[in-house]
Amino acid sequence: MSKLKIFLADLTHTYKAVSNPFMPYAVGLIASYAKKVFGNKIEIKIFKYPEKLYQALNNEHCDVLGCSTYVWNSNLAHWAIRTAKRKNPKIFTVLGGPDFPKDKDQKLEYFKKYDYVDIRVLLEGEVAFSNIIKLILEHGLNDKNKILENKIEGCAFINKNKTELIECYSERIQLLDTIPSPYTTGLMDEFFDGKLIPVIQTTRGCPFSCNFCVESDKYYSKIKSFQTQYAIDELDYIGKKISKTPEVKTLQIADSNYGMYKRDKLISEKILELQKDYNWPQGILVSTGKHFGNVIETTEMLMDTFDFSMSVQSMDHDVLDSIGRKNISPEKYKEAGEMLRKKGRSTLSETIVPLPKETLKSFFKGMMELMDWKVSRIITNTTMFLHGTVYKDKKYIKQFDFKTKFRLLPAQFGIYGGEKILEFEEVGVSTNTMNFEEYLETRKFSFLVEMLYNSRIFRELEYFLEDYKLEYNQFVLFAYEQLNKSHPDIKKVMNSLVKQSVHELKDDENSLIKYYSNEDNFKKVMCGEEGGNVKFYHKALLLSKYKDVWLDFVFKCLGNFLKKNNIEIKEEFNDIEVFTKCKFDGVLDLNRTHVQINNSFNYDIINWLNQEHRTRPLKEFKNKERVRMRFTYNANQILERNTLFSEFKENDAFSATNILDRIRPQHKLYRKFELIEDKIAV
Repeated sequence: MSKLKIFLADLTHTYKAVSNPFMPYAVGLIASYAKKVFGNKIEIKIFKYPEKLYQALNNEHCDVLGCSTYVWNSNLAHWAIRTAKRKNPKIFTVLGGPDFPKDKDQKLEYFKKYDYVDIRVLLEGEVAFSNIIKLILEHGLNDKNKILENKIEGCAFINKNKTELIECYSERIQLLDTIPSPYTTGLMDEFFDGKLIPVIQTTRGCPFSCNFCVESDKYYSKIKSFQTQYAIDELDYIGKKISKTPEVKTLQIADSNYGMYKRDKLISEKILELQKDYNWPQGILVSTGKHFGNVIETTEMLMDTFDFSMSVQSMDHDVLDSIGRKNISPEKYKEAGEMLRKKGRSTLSETIVPLPKETLKSFFKGMMELMDWKVSRIITNTTMFLHGTVYKDKKYIKQFDFKTKFRLLPAQFGIYGGEKILEFEEVGVSTNTMNFEEYLETRKFSFLVEMLYNSRIFRELEYFLEDYKLEYNQFVLFAYEQLNKSHPDIKKVMNSLVKQSVHELKDDENSLIKYYSNEDNFKKVMCGEEGGNVKFYHKALLLSKYKDVWLDFVFKCLGNFLKKNNIEIKEEFNDIEVFTKCKFDGVLDLNRTHVQINNSFNYDIINWLNQEHRTRPLKEFKNKERVRMRFTYNANQILERNTLFSEFKENDAFSATNILDRIRPQHKLYRKFELIEDKIAV
C-alpha cells in the first residue's frame, strides 16, 4: 500500500511582504505527532507560503489537506481547501485553529456554507488529527461517509444528509512531551529561510477567564507544560540554525503567561546563552504572566529584549468585572510597573475600546493614569469579536447593546491562483455607555499617545517638563485639545485619521465583500490606499511628508503649555527644539541615512539626559561656550534600514507603514548623537 500523502499548512499572506512572519510551529507539532504514531504509513509536507502550496497542489498528489485558521489567515486557508477540492474532489480536507464558532447552530451553518470542509478539529489538534488519519488508513478515501458515520474524538463535522452536527470534544493532552519537537526532528528546517521568526511554546492554557480571549474556554483553564529540557533542546537547535540567517533577530514564545512559573527562569537563562553565543534573539514577542512576583524575577534577566506586559484592558473596576478581569487589579499593575521602572525595564500596556461599561470619561482617565505610571508603551485596540469567545454570544451583545462593524485586517490580502483573498474582522464600535462618536475620539487620543508618548519618543521633552514640575501626560492632553488650532496639514492628517477610521468599517460581511469585489476598490487595497493599519499609516504621514510641520506643532504646543503654567520660555527651550529636530532628521527617508547632521548647543544635553536621579534641570548644564554635536545612524540602524527599505521597495505610505511597524523598539528609528570633540556617545 502506498503512503498516505498529507499536506499541512499554516498560511500567511505574502503580498509585498510576509504578513505573518512566524514559522508554522502549530502544524509542525501536529505533523511530528502524526509521524510518531503512523511512521512510514504517511508522508507529510508542511507549508507556510500559499504560492508553494498552490504549486504543490498542481504538481503533486495529495490525499489529506489540513490548514490552521486564525482571524488573519482564515480566508486564505479556505481558498487552499477550495482549490484542493477543485483539483481533487476525493481529497480529505481538515481545518483547525480558533476561527470556528462555539455555538452549535452556528457550527451547523458553517458546514452548510463551507461544504468543501470535510471536518473541523476542535481545540488541541495533535491527537484529534491523528484520530482522523487512523480512520482514513482503515477505510480509505473512496467512501468518506464510512469515515464520518460516527463521532471522532476532538472533531466536528456534518452528517451526510447535511442536517445534523456531529461533534465530540477530546480530553486535554496531559503529557505534552509525548509530542516530538518539530525542530529537533528536522521538520522545520526549510523555514529557516531568513524571512520567518522561530516560535516555541512551553505551556498551554491560561488560568484567567478574560471574555475577549479564545483561551477563556474552561478547556484551557488548567496549565499543561512541556518539560523544561524540551524547550531548552528546541532553543539549542534553533540557535544553531538561526546563526546562518542573521537577518532574523526575533523569537516568539507562544505562551499566554510566560515568566509566571519558576522553571521559566531556566528557559530565560538558556535564552541568555543564545544571546551570548549567536547574538540572538535581540527581541522576544511574548505575553508575560499576570502573577508578577515570578514574572519580574524571571524576565528581568532578559531586560529590554521585550516589553513587560501590563495589559490592563481598562483601568475601571466595573469594566474589568464585566470582562472577567476582576482578579487582576490596576493597583497590582501599578505596583509592578514602579518596580520594573526602577530596574530599568520597558513595559507595555494594552487597552481595548469599546468595552462593556467603559465611558469616554473613564477611558481618558485610564489613559492619563497609565501615562502617569510611566508605562513605556500604551496600545489601544478595538474590541474584536472572535469566534470561541463570550463576545459572539447574542445575549452578551444584547446586554451591553454592542454595535459591530467589519473591516479588513491590515496587510492580510493578496492574489493567489488568480483569486483575490482578503481577511477581515468583526469589531465593536459602540455600546450603551460609549457611542460611535466617542469611540472615534478614543482613536484620536490613542493616536496622539502613539505620536507623543509611546517608547518615550520625546524623552527630552518629558525631562524638560519635569524640570518645571509639570506632568507629561498633561502635556499630551493639552496637545490633543490644541488639534483644532493646529496647522492645516496637521488638521488634514487628523481628519483623514477619523475619516479612514469610519470608511474602513462596513455594516456586515456581505457589504465588505461587495465593496472590495469592485476592481477599483481592490486596487486601492493592493497599493496601500485602503485596508492598512490606519494608525501607522497616519504616523507614517506625519513622520515623512509632514514631519517638519508636525515637529513645529509639537514645540508650539510645548511653548503654549509652558505659558499656560506661567513659565517663561528660556533659551534652553531652543536647544531642546533643535536637538529634537536633528534626532528626527530622515527618519523615513533612506536617502538621508548616510547624511551626517551637525549642530551646536548652549547646553550639555547629553549629561542632562543621562542623569541617574534627575536632580538637576537643564538650565544648570549650560556650557561655557557652544558645543557641537553629531547626529548619525549607527551601523546596526543602517543595516536594518537598508533591509527594510529594500523589502518595501516602493516609496509609498504602505511601505512606510510597514517599516514603522517592523522597527522595535521605537527609539531605533531615530539618530544617535554624540559630542564631536569629546565623542561622548549616547
